[in-house]
Amino acid sequence: MRQIPLRKTPNQSLRFSSDGSAWELIIKVSLNGRMVCTINRNGERLITSVRVVSGYPIIPYRYLAVHGNFGIIDTADPDREPHWERFGDTQRLIFWESDDD
Repeated sequence: MRQIPLRKTPNQSLRFSSDGSAWELIIKVSLNGRMVCTINRNGERLITSVRVVSGYPIIPYRYLAVHGNFGIIDTADPDREPHWERFGDTQRLIFWESDDD
């Protein structure tokens, strides 16, 4: 498992590499104020604007997550909705590879 740093900004994108895969995440605030995420792996779109729920995998389908998955955890309140104002404070983005299960 690996922690990926998030900035305390409402809309952001980040890139990193892991085990031969180049990942790109685009995290935004949706019109209703919830956090959504788009994920690309090696230039190929895996998911588009999926709602981010604290404590649950962001990539919702196992067959798309064979190279890894992401989640946001809140260290103060595991049931609290992810929100950019808490990124880096109590909310962390976690990446785990398929062999971390």
